[in-house]
Amino acid sequence: KAPEQREVFDAAMKYLTEGVAMAALQDVDFSQTKCVCDIGGGVGTFAAAVMQHYPSTKGKVLDLGESVGQEFVVRRLEGRSESITASFFDPLPPSMLECDTYIMKQVLHNWSNAQAVIVLQNVAASMQAG
Repeated sequence: KAPEQREVFDAAMKYLTEGVAMAALQDVDFSQTKCVCDIGGGVGTFAAAVMQHYPSTKGKVLDLGESVGQEFVVRRLEGRSESITASFFDPLPPSMLECDTYIMKQVLHNWSNAQAVIVLQNVAASMQAG
């Protein structure tokens, strides 16, 4: 995507994700989560919200593009976060083994069933290895 298209897309996804994250934090207990990983999480809005709510939780976001994990910087979470520029169609990097909670929001619906299976297999392999 062109830089201006990416900025608009990132802003829209951040806006949509903020509401979802607030609702999830009301309904889901992440208190036992040591490291939350947002697969296809763009700027990292969801993981950053969990990390702010639970100060001992680390976070990672995996996605493509120059803006991956920008929200960690905005919210001053750099000391306990990692931004990973990679494709979820490839095996997840070894640093993802630290994760004990995986999130995929608005990811799988964009892909064919066969492609979604590849993404899920990659996440499952990372879970099993860790």
